[in-house]
Amino acid sequence: MSLSVGPHATSLLDLLNHARADAAPRIWVAYSGGMDSSVLAALAVKRWPDKVALLHVNHQLQPVATDWVAHCQRQADEWRVPFVAVKVTVDMAARSAQGVEGAARSARYAAFAQHVATDQVLLMAHHADDQVETVLYRLLRGAGPDGLAGMSEFRPLETGGQVWRPWLTQPRTTLQAAATELGLTWVEDPTNAQAEADRNFLRHRVLPVIEERWPQYRATLERARTLQAQAAHQLQTFWQPLVETRQQGDGLRIDDVMAWPEADQMALLRTWLADFAPSYQQLRALIHTVLPAAPDASPQVVLGPVSVRRYQQALYIVSDQPAPPEHHITLSLTQSASHPAFGRVCLSDTQTDEDALVLPLEWAQRSDLSVDCRRGGERFHPYGRQGSRDLKRLLQEWGIPPWQRDRIPLVYAGTELIAVGLRVVGRGWVLAQSLDRPDR
Repeated sequence: MSLSVGPHATSLLDLLNHARADAAPRIWVAYSGGMDSSVLAALAVKRWPDKVALLHVNHQLQPVATDWVAHCQRQADEWRVPFVAVKVTVDMAARSAQGVEGAARSARYAAFAQHVATDQVLLMAHHADDQVETVLYRLLRGAGPDGLAGMSEFRPLETGGQVWRPWLTQPRTTLQAAATELGLTWVEDPTNAQAEADRNFLRHRVLPVIEERWPQYRATLERARTLQAQAAHQLQTFWQPLVETRQQGDGLRIDDVMAWPEADQMALLRTWLADFAPSYQQLRALIHTVLPAAPDASPQVVLGPVSVRRYQQALYIVSDQPAPPEHHITLSLTQSASHPAFGRVCLSDTQTDEDALVLPLEWAQRSDLSVDCRRGGERFHPYGRQGSRDLKRLLQEWGIPPWQRDRIPLVYAGTELIAVGLRVVGRGWVLAQSLDRPDR
């Protein structure tokens, strides 16, 4: 791609230099079509012409959203690079809990995770002014050192891919000058000029006043942010080993948390929940509402896409997922099947396939084997016990957390429930290495 690269664009291009990106087989650019991401996309294409692809997320929140997709597609065609547009729906419940900005961000990162593979990198065009807004916004929400550390240059996605923000030290004015040098065109989000959203209010109303009084505020806040990042790292280094030793399965033991003074409980829980950036109010809710709750209660605190729930004597991080659809799969000896709740299922004479639920090969003598999730009202006769039991009560007896009970695979022979999660087998059925309760 032929671009006229002036001094500002050259300085930004020089920052697109990292071994992790150079080694990645695919480099994605989060491309909204706005000015910031347009500069990033143009320079990324120049830096890695054979590896870059543009990823656009359509949140469907603006009437002109389809026009933005069309603009981005035209630009990708001009640059001769792959372009992927992902349409997402911003969850209404999440909008109530997180605000529109937070809910849109959750939907956007979920889309990123779907497309950026383990060995790939996603570039984002956040700059120094974005970092200032982030730090101030989190300060006003009562964030601790980890929140006040701001956005990190690198952060992992759930799929193992990496987000890279190479321009966090660069002011927006540098990006504006580079856009002019490159002769770019871009779309303008009309809501950016409105002060209703919190970040826009900071950008248009608060920061100009601060700049009048303290012209060097960006550098000052960057120093403060760096100190907070150092403090957050020190806290993480101290508390992480303690968190790991206090795990109970996938949960955090409540007695071990409550053994500490409240300030230390805050630090321990903040370390455990570092990926979800809990606010001070959310941590207080955990300490004062969830931790002391009765063992049979089910309190929870919502942290964006997950919730923290108590079950018996431990806290668990639970991904909020809809109930699995009814999907009764029939098994055969010759091929595996897949269920949306728990993945692939097959018949085998080994137990070595870690990516599948493996049923004993000797069960293949039955031609009516099938697998599904719990739908309610099931009864089960466990091996070695007298009579059948209501499955719901059995799951409670086995200590299965409520949010896992509807996702445990149930194996049927005809209409008879013969196994629950392959850890508990029904009367008259054999399973090598039979254990005493289902997977947790």
